[in-house]
Amino acid sequence: MANLNDKIKEEKAAQEQPSRKTWLKYIWVWFVVLVIAGVIVFILIPGIRGRSLGRMEGHTGIAMSIAFSPDGNTLALGNTDGTIKLWDVSSGTLLGTIEGENFLESIAFSPDGNTIAACTGTKIQFWDVGSGVMLATIEGGGKSIAFSPDGRILASGDFGGVSLWEVSSGALLNTMEEEGTWVNSVAFSPDGQTLAAAFWNDIRLFDVSSGALLATLEGQESRGSVESVAFSPDGQTLASGGYAGISFWDVSSGTLLVRRDDIGVVNSVAFSPDGRWLASGVSDRTIRLWNVSKGRWVDKLVGHTQVINDVAFSPDGNVLVSSSNDNTVRLWRIKYKMGQ
Repeated sequence: MANLNDKIKEEKAAQEQPSRKTWLKYIWVWFVVLVIAGVIVFILIPGIRGRSLGRMEGHTGIAMSIAFSPDGNTLALGNTDGTIKLWDVSSGTLLGTIEGENFLESIAFSPDGNTIAACTGTKIQFWDVGSGVMLATIEGGGKSIAFSPDGRILASGDFGGVSLWEVSSGALLNTMEEEGTWVNSVAFSPDGQTLAAAFWNDIRLFDVSSGALLATLEGQESRGSVESVAFSPDGQTLASGGYAGISFWDVSSGTLLVRRDDIGVVNSVAFSPDGRWLASGVSDRTIRLWNVSKGRWVDKLVGHTQVINDVAFSPDGNVLVSSSNDNTVRLWRIKYKMGQ
C-alpha cells in the first residue's frame, strides 16, 4: 500500500513539474513583451503633452496680449478695452486692474518684474506693477513691444519700422524705418545684441547698438505678413509664424531650417523655457506644440472657438496660457515625458 501511495505521489509530481516550467516560460515571455511594449510607447508618445485646466474664471473681454512676470507669480492680460488685468497664477484670483487707454496691442513685463509696458496704436505707457501708477508715456505706439534683457531699452514695432527707446528717460535711441509696411512683432535675442523684427513679407535682424541691418530672412514673398517672432533661449534658433505657417531659422547663418505652411495662419509663437518645445496659436482655433529639433508638431490643444491671439509659457514651463477672440483665456497643464 505504501508503495502504491508513493507511486501516486511521484506521478502527481511528474505531472505538476511540466506545468510549473510552462508557467515560468509564460512569465518570461510576458516580461519580454512588456519591455518591448514599454520601449515602443516611449518612442511613439510625444515628449510633451498639454491638458486643459479650463478657462480663467472671472476674465471678461478679449485679451490681445499675455505676459508672465519673470518670477511666474503674476499673469498680465492686455485687453481691447484698454485695461491690464493682473492675476495671481497660483490662486487664480484677480490682483488688480490697470486702467489704460484704448485698444491694447501688446504688453510686456520689465526683466525685474516691477514695471509693465503697454502699447496702443499711438502711445506706449509704463506702469508700476505694485501700485498701478502710470510712470511715463511715450508718444509713439505700435503693434508689438519688447524689453531688452537688461531692461534698459524698449523696442516697438509700428507702421513704418522699428523704434528703440531708452526706458529710463523715454528718449528715442534709434529707428529702423521702411515706409509702407507694418512691423507686427519684435523680439530681442537672449544676449540683447540682436533684434528680430517681423515685417510684411520678411524678417530682419538688426544690431541693437548701431541699428545696422545684419540679415534679412526671406522666403515669405507673396505669402502674406509675418505675425510673430521669438528667439530660442539659447539664441541659436528663431521661430516665426504668419500667413506662411510656421518656420524655424538658424540665426547665425539666416538659413531656413523647417517650414510648415499646411497648418493655416499662425498668430503667435512662444518657446518653452528649455527651448526644446514651441507653442503656436493657429487660425484653426487650435494650439500646436512643436518639437523644435525635429520641426514637427506633436500635440494639438483644442478648446477655443475663435482666433487665438497670443500664447505664453510660464517661466517654469509647466503652464501654457492662451487668449482668443472668443473672450476666454485658457490654461493648459504641460506634461513632459520622463527623460525629455
